[in-house]
Amino acid sequence: MDSGIIETSTLNAYSYNSVPKVFLVKRPYANVAITVYSRNFNTIRDVKCRVGVKEGVKSNKLSLIHDGKFLKDDRTLAFYKIDVGSTLHMVSNAGDTLLISVVMPIEEIVKIKVMASLTVHDIKTIIESRIGYSINFMDLFLGKQKLEDSKILYQCDINEHSVLRVKSRTI
Repeated sequence: MDSGIIETSTLNAYSYNSVPKVFLVKRPYANVAITVYSRNFNTIRDVKCRVGVKEGVKSNKLSLIHDGKFLKDDRTLAFYKIDVGSTLHMVSNAGDTLLISVVMPIEEIVKIKVMASLTVHDIKTIIESRIGYSINFMDLFLGKQKLEDSKILYQCDINEHSVLRVKSRTI
Protein backbone atom coordinates (compact mmCIF):
# COMPACT_ATOMS: atom_id res chain seq x y z
CA MET A 1 0.00 0.00 0.00
CA ASP A 2 1.40 3.39 -0.99
CA SER A 3 1.12 5.99 1.79
CA GLY A 4 2.88 8.67 -0.23
CA ILE A 5 5.95 8.62 2.01
CA ILE A 6 9.12 9.58 0.22
CA GLU A 7 12.31 7.60 0.86
CA THR A 8 14.11 10.43 2.70
CA SER A 9 11.09 11.44 4.85
CA THR A 10 11.29 11.60 8.64
CA LEU A 11 8.51 9.81 10.50
CA ASN A 12 7.60 10.52 14.11
CA ALA A 13 5.98 7.65 15.95
CA TYR A 14 4.59 7.44 19.41
CA SER A 15 2.74 4.92 21.45
CA TYR A 16 -0.69 6.02 22.65
CA ASN A 17 0.20 4.88 26.18
CA SER A 18 3.42 6.91 26.27
CA VAL A 19 1.72 10.29 25.88
CA PRO A 20 0.96 11.84 29.28
CA LYS A 21 -2.69 12.57 30.00
CA VAL A 22 -3.64 15.66 31.92
CA PHE A 23 -6.49 15.45 34.41
CA LEU A 24 -7.54 17.22 37.57
CA VAL A 25 -7.77 15.98 41.13
CA LYS A 26 -10.20 18.01 43.23
CA ARG A 27 -9.14 18.34 46.84
CA PRO A 28 -11.78 18.10 49.53
CA TYR A 29 -13.04 21.49 50.66
CA ALA A 30 -10.86 23.45 48.25
CA ASN A 31 -11.87 25.44 45.20
CA VAL A 32 -8.67 24.61 43.35
CA ALA A 33 -7.80 21.31 41.72
CA ILE A 34 -4.39 19.69 41.32
CA THR A 35 -3.17 19.05 37.79
CA VAL A 36 -1.80 15.52 37.37
CA TYR A 37 0.09 14.04 34.43
CA SER A 38 -0.18 10.27 33.99
CA ARG A 39 -0.40 7.60 31.33
CA ASN A 40 -3.03 4.95 30.56
CA PHE A 41 -0.90 2.17 32.06
CA ASN A 42 -0.33 4.04 35.35
CA THR A 43 -2.11 2.58 38.34
CA ILE A 44 -4.27 4.51 40.77
CA ARG A 45 -1.46 3.93 43.30
CA ASP A 46 0.90 5.80 40.92
CA VAL A 47 -1.55 8.69 40.66
CA LYS A 48 -2.03 8.78 44.45
CA CYS A 49 1.76 9.00 44.86
CA ARG A 50 1.89 11.99 42.51
CA VAL A 51 -0.97 13.67 44.37
CA GLY A 52 0.65 12.86 47.72
CA VAL A 53 3.93 14.48 46.67
CA LYS A 54 2.12 17.63 45.50
CA GLU A 55 -0.04 17.81 48.64
CA GLY A 56 2.62 16.74 51.13
CA VAL A 57 0.62 13.75 52.42
CA LYS A 58 1.25 10.04 52.38
CA SER A 59 -0.57 8.38 49.50
CA ASN A 60 -2.00 5.72 51.81
CA LYS A 61 -3.86 8.49 53.67
CA LEU A 62 -6.05 9.37 50.68
CA SER A 63 -8.48 7.74 48.28
CA LEU A 64 -9.48 8.77 44.78
CA ILE A 65 -13.04 8.72 43.47
CA HIS A 66 -14.28 8.94 39.87
CA ASP A 67 -17.91 8.81 38.76
CA GLY A 68 -18.97 8.27 42.37
CA LYS A 69 -16.83 5.13 42.78
CA PHE A 70 -13.74 4.58 44.90
CA LEU A 71 -10.79 3.63 42.68
CA LYS A 72 -8.75 0.55 43.59
CA ASP A 73 -5.00 1.11 43.88
CA ASP A 74 -3.98 -1.80 41.66
CA ARG A 75 -6.18 -0.82 38.68
CA THR A 76 -5.02 1.39 35.82
CA LEU A 77 -6.39 4.61 34.43
CA ALA A 78 -7.27 2.69 31.26
CA PHE A 79 -9.29 0.16 33.31
CA TYR A 80 -11.46 2.98 34.68
CA LYS A 81 -11.56 4.76 31.29
CA ILE A 82 -10.17 7.93 32.85
CA ASP A 83 -9.29 10.19 29.99
CA VAL A 84 -7.85 13.64 29.33
CA GLY A 85 -9.86 16.32 31.11
CA SER A 86 -11.40 13.93 33.65
CA THR A 87 -11.74 15.07 37.25
CA LEU A 88 -10.95 12.76 40.13
CA HIS A 89 -11.96 13.58 43.69
CA MET A 90 -9.60 13.12 46.59
CA VAL A 91 -10.91 12.18 50.05
CA SER A 92 -9.15 11.40 53.29
CA ASN A 93 -9.12 7.77 54.29
CA ALA A 94 -11.34 6.38 57.00
CA GLY A 95 -8.90 7.31 59.77
CA ASP A 96 -9.69 11.00 59.24
CA THR A 97 -13.02 12.24 60.54
CA LEU A 98 -15.02 15.44 60.44
CA LEU A 99 -17.11 16.84 63.24
CA ILE A 100 -20.34 18.22 61.78
CA SER A 101 -23.41 19.79 63.38
CA VAL A 102 -26.91 18.49 62.73
CA VAL A 103 -29.92 20.63 63.64
CA MET A 104 -32.88 18.42 64.57
CA PRO A 105 -36.54 19.42 63.92
CA ILE A 106 -36.92 20.42 67.59
CA GLU A 107 -33.95 22.82 67.15
CA GLU A 108 -31.63 20.56 69.15
CA ILE A 109 -28.08 20.62 67.74
CA VAL A 110 -26.25 17.30 67.64
CA LYS A 111 -22.54 17.01 66.83
CA ILE A 112 -21.47 13.81 65.08
CA LYS A 113 -18.14 12.50 63.81
CA VAL A 114 -18.28 11.34 60.20
CA MET A 115 -15.94 10.27 57.41
CA ALA A 116 -15.94 12.08 54.07
CA SER A 117 -16.42 8.70 52.38
CA LEU A 118 -19.84 8.10 53.97
CA THR A 119 -23.12 8.57 52.13
CA VAL A 120 -25.98 10.83 53.16
CA HIS A 121 -27.94 7.65 53.97
CA ASP A 122 -25.10 6.59 56.31
CA ILE A 123 -25.38 9.93 58.12
CA LYS A 124 -29.14 9.44 58.50
CA THR A 125 -28.47 6.00 59.98
CA ILE A 126 -26.01 7.52 62.47
CA ILE A 127 -28.61 10.12 63.45
CA GLU A 128 -31.23 7.39 63.88
CA SER A 129 -28.92 5.33 66.10
CA ARG A 130 -27.97 8.35 68.24
CA ILE A 131 -31.32 10.12 68.51
CA GLY A 132 -33.84 7.38 67.73
CA TYR A 133 -35.44 9.49 65.00
CA SER A 134 -36.40 7.14 62.13
CA ILE A 135 -34.62 7.74 58.83
CA ASN A 136 -37.87 6.85 57.05
CA PHE A 137 -39.33 10.18 58.14
CA MET A 138 -36.39 12.54 57.62
CA ASP A 139 -34.67 14.50 54.90
CA LEU A 140 -31.25 16.12 55.30
CA PHE A 141 -30.52 19.60 54.01
CA LEU A 142 -27.34 21.61 53.58
CA GLY A 143 -28.62 25.16 53.41
CA LYS A 144 -31.62 24.98 51.09
CA GLN A 145 -30.28 21.97 49.17
CA LYS A 146 -31.92 18.62 49.92
CA LEU A 147 -29.21 15.95 50.06
CA GLU A 148 -29.70 12.74 48.08
CA ASP A 149 -29.28 9.52 50.07
CA SER A 150 -26.89 7.99 47.54
CA LYS A 151 -24.45 10.95 47.48
CA ILE A 152 -21.09 10.67 49.21
CA LEU A 153 -20.38 13.55 51.60
CA TYR A 154 -17.48 14.90 49.53
CA GLN A 155 -19.91 15.24 46.59
CA CYS A 156 -22.10 17.51 48.71
CA ASP A 157 -19.15 19.72 49.75
CA ILE A 158 -19.72 18.85 53.41
CA ASN A 159 -16.77 19.82 55.57
CA GLU A 160 -15.77 20.32 59.21
CA HIS A 161 -17.86 23.49 59.49
CA SER A 162 -21.00 22.24 57.75
CA VAL A 163 -24.35 22.45 59.48
CA LEU A 164 -26.95 19.96 58.29
CA ARG A 165 -30.64 20.32 59.06
CA VAL A 166 -33.04 17.43 59.55
CA LYS A 167 -36.55 18.11 58.29
CA SER A 168 -39.48 15.83 58.92
CA ARG A 169 -41.08 14.41 55.80
CA THR A 170 -44.71 15.23 55.32
CA ILE A 171 -46.89 12.32 54.28
